[in-house]
Amino acid sequence: MKEQLFHGGQVYQLAKQLGCSVDALIDFSASVNPLGPPASVLRAMHHAVDECQHYPDPFSEDLRACLAHEHGVPESSILVGNGSAELIRLLPQVLALQHACIVGPTFSEF
Repeated sequence: MKEQLFHGGQVYQLAKQLGCSVDALIDFSASVNPLGPPASVLRAMHHAVDECQHYPDPFSEDLRACLAHEHGVPESSILVGNGSAELIRLLPQVLALQHACIVGPTFSEF
């Protein structure tokens, strides 16, 4: 059977192979913080639990307004996305670019 190649984050399989706990590994193959989420993020998640019954605003109006106010820029200059892949896809569109060059090898979605 041919071995499958995976994008990073396969810490559970590796820990099992090595006979150690996942906490004993530091995973540099994925965009994760090896120290775990900051306490401020955990607090924000705890406070946001009650709002999880609804999908987020697809236009991120409140977030864009808050970020614009915080940084003293117009809301129209704030682009919010659901991860880097979406932002990389949206960037040429919002900048009205006609051509782009993506150098490989890279993440296949780009």
